[in-house]
Amino acid sequence: HEAWITQIIASRYDASKAWMVVNNYRKGDYDPYLFKTEDFGKTWQRYADENDVNGYALTFIQDPVEPSLVFLGTENGLWISMDEGESWTQFKNGFPSVSTMDITIQEPESALVVGTFGRAIWVLDDLLSLREIAAKRLKNDITALPMNDAVQVKGLFINPPGNIWTGFHTTFEGENRVFQKTKVPFYLNQEPDSTTIVSAEVFDNENRLIRKLESKKNEKGLNYLIWKLDEKAASLNTKSSAHSKGIPVLPGNYTIVLRSASDKDTTQVKVITDPRFDMDPEVDGALYAFRKEIDRQVEVMSKTLKRIDDKLEVIKKIEKMQDQKEYQQDALLVKSVEKMKGQLKELRSKGQIPRPERQVGAWQSFETSPYTELQDVLRLGRAQTSIPSKQHKEMLQQATQSIATFKEEVDRFIKKQWQPFEKTIKNSAIKEVLK
Repeated sequence: HEAWITQIIASRYDASKAWMVVNNYRKGDYDPYLFKTEDFGKTWQRYADENDVNGYALTFIQDPVEPSLVFLGTENGLWISMDEGESWTQFKNGFPSVSTMDITIQEPESALVVGTFGRAIWVLDDLLSLREIAAKRLKNDITALPMNDAVQVKGLFINPPGNIWTGFHTTFEGENRVFQKTKVPFYLNQEPDSTTIVSAEVFDNENRLIRKLESKKNEKGLNYLIWKLDEKAASLNTKSSAHSKGIPVLPGNYTIVLRSASDKDTTQVKVITDPRFDMDPEVDGALYAFRKEIDRQVEVMSKTLKRIDDKLEVIKKIEKMQDQKEYQQDALLVKSVEKMKGQLKELRSKGQIPRPERQVGAWQSFETSPYTELQDVLRLGRAQTSIPSKQHKEMLQQATQSIATFKEEVDRFIKKQWQPFEKTIKNSAIKEVLK
């Protein structure tokens, strides 16, 4: 009796239904009270108590799209129900057990916005997935869930997470939200074992495979893969991982096919342009073409350097055999190996200026090479937000010519120097290093 009625919320789905949030902590009663009427308020049934929820109730909302999905904010956190209040689970996933004072849903973005007491605003921007789960539209094995539109952020000058700065078209990035990428949600209906891998293939609107992704750490229920809104690109770093950023994709519709061990499912995502820039689609197209041409040169350069590195690995294997009696007795062989090592290093330095062997700490060279020319164009391509100028194209053309010249020199060297050396090794006592 005499408890505080915090909210009365009329149902969107049935005029006879309403929800009522009540708390009585002012009189030392810290139990949660949530009631529902289905007869215009004549009778009320309790839908939350101390056995289901922790903390006195403060706020409630029912999803405007899926009636089974409801949320309850209490003094001790956020609670979610997938069956219209019949059962409750505390929603954590990065959200702390704090006083949850108010909740609302931004319908265009399908986002739940939570106001806390002294702990800022928190946003859950994946209601599309929760709606599918609450509606029980799940398959036996893997379900690819709907996705919100993804923004293709332009430029490189982005603020670090947690800092707010409003000038120069910079962006605020919350510490929990992925940025310059998007989450690909999927649901596993069975408990996966430690070897279960979920893979994804991303196709553009021409059904061209542009990216492959995979997740090795999965669990029963809701999971996510991360796509960086890019397509696969070559890398100058021969040890580059699959996590490196590729070529940003153009705005448009993309299909994502997810596969588990025994099943597959498909979802779509729309990539939209950065709303901070009033940019003609022609600009996006020109930038994409420019980056693709850069990528072709990166691939040529990377493969050319790798050819040299592969040969240097052979030299390392030979050097490990230097204690063998047969190798030590062949003075001409020892000398030819040392000479070849020096020639390979010299050849490689023409493509990429090497770091001094005894250099400690920071190092910078002002010498130019095909590698540095390509790096300059790469940086330009990543940061550019306008149609490449004549000067930009000339920089790419210069890098392309330098790479072609370097590749020709490597081709000649392998034919005239390495192949005869390789023949000598095949006829020596250490020929097994070439296997």
